[in-house]
Amino acid sequence: MKTIILCMHVLCASLFTTVNAQTACTAPTFWILNGFRELHELELSADTVINHAIIYTNVPGRSLAYCNNLNGGDESPTFYTSNDYTAQAWYYNDTGWVEFDGTSGNYFLNSGGNGNYLYFLDNGNVGRPLYYYSAGNFDTIFTSSTLPWTVADVAVDDSGYAWCFLGHDNPYITTDSIYVFSPTGQIVHQYAFSMITAGAYGATFINGALYLGIESSQTYVNKLYRLTLNGNTMTAGQAISLPYLNSTDMASCNNHPALSGVVNIPVTSPVRLFPNPANSVLNIVLQEPCAVSVFNVTGQQIYYKPLANGNLNMDVSSFADGLYFLQATTPNGQHASQKFSVAR
Repeated sequence: MKTIILCMHVLCASLFTTVNAQTACTAPTFWILNGFRELHELELSADTVINHAIIYTNVPGRSLAYCNNLNGGDESPTFYTSNDYTAQAWYYNDTGWVEFDGTSGNYFLNSGGNGNYLYFLDNGNVGRPLYYYSAGNFDTIFTSSTLPWTVADVAVDDSGYAWCFLGHDNPYITTDSIYVFSPTGQIVHQYAFSMITAGAYGATFINGALYLGIESSQTYVNKLYRLTLNGNTMTAGQAISLPYLNSTDMASCNNHPALSGVVNIPVTSPVRLFPNPANSVLNIVLQEPCAVSVFNVTGQQIYYKPLANGNLNMDVSSFADGLYFLQATTPNGQHASQKFSVAR
């Protein structure tokens, strides 16, 4: 069994209306943002959740992430939020909420962060992208071409990897796998995980483990599930009751020094691409037999070879200039993803 640890530190400042001027961050501390724009501080103690207080009000967005300030100036950890209705995103500094995206048209429903790593996810149907935010840019690092995202959040571990949930939505929103992405969009792990996740609004690391928050607006029930890893399979433990808050996202902090159990996850792949960017031919080196698919940024499959091995020279002369995603699938169903671009 493997347990995942997250390492973060917190410095909370006044957010528009401040109920509690400063909040200490300890390992069991986490936060839930609700539909009334209130940020609640909670604590996980054994199998009991304590709702301490509403610490901030008038939060402008619906998502919640917590990581270092990546927008210049003081690099202390801070909150990020986004609003998918208005295609806006903000971070907080000492003067208030600062908008840092409102022109790109990216509709960010979810966000997750840790340290110097920040991700945004356009949740929902097939073809919606996962973004990595760095140096003022939102880089599309992965587009789910065949599966919908099934949990409205991104959990980020201490190595900067994004943990995302994918599955199917017929007849119910159900997670089949947890994918772990590197900041470049490479799939570094894929874990089997089967659970109906309709109403799942948050995933984060609390006190050394990965937790999933699911709320039902029909039954007014809010539950927290601890996920444990055994081999390549993730399972959910007993439900822990949470206060019903009309929750929209969750985030946390942790003071653990390193990952436990999944330290040094090897970022290896059965596929290597060159040149990148490509002009007319992309050389693909496969270390084992794989089916090869290529998708554009909208999630449309534009190339497929059912089984290839060794060197594959792919003609990209008809591809428009831009970003593409190559997915290699081994016969046992393991995936590796690489992005490449075409430029002339």
